[in-house]
Amino acid sequence: MWTYVLRFFVLVIILLWQPIQFLLFAYRVLFKNDKKMFEIAYAYDVVANTTLNGDRGETISSRVGYAYLNGRRYAKVLAPLIDSIFGANHCVEAAYAFHPTLKLIKRVHISDFS
Repeated sequence: MWTYVLRFFVLVIILLWQPIQFLLFAYRVLFKNDKKMFEIAYAYDVVANTTLNGDRGETISSRVGYAYLNGRRYAKVLAPLIDSIFGANHCVEAAYAFHPTLKLIKRVHISDFS
């Protein structure tokens, strides 16, 4: 019983804090150009990936890059899209950064799979 009550209060706190946090982030984007803005964007990326049942601490780019290296169909569509926004080979490099075991595998470029 107390577990549900605690979960409810955590949910309420999150729902009340998110609009405030978004406004603070928008202020930083519009009026400041500092490192904290990128840290907040990274945190949103990690939260979005975790919400989508990804590994804790992993970004969406890393997850898509890992799926791309493993030949997943959805990653063959998403990786070039994300790479067009953030730079060539972004997803695969993010996958190498997050998954240390991938460093044992030959580094590839997305054009190798096309």
